[in-house]
Amino acid sequence: MKYAVIRALEARHSRVRFFEIREQAGRFTLAKRELYIDELASSYPRRARLVHEAFKDVERPQ
Repeated sequence: MKYAVIRALEARHSRVRFFEIREQAGRFTLAKRELYIDELASSYPRRARLVHEAFKDVERPQ
């Protein structure tokens, strides 16, 4: 979900900073942490593959 929101807002004229709210372990407080877009972009988007596709030979460009 984070990736979809970031992609939707990346074309804005002004820079948008993204944050994540996390619960503090063992406490009733929340912590705000900035999301690093470069890290998120390097691991997404992912695509689910069918079982048949996962074991097919990889097509290499000629």
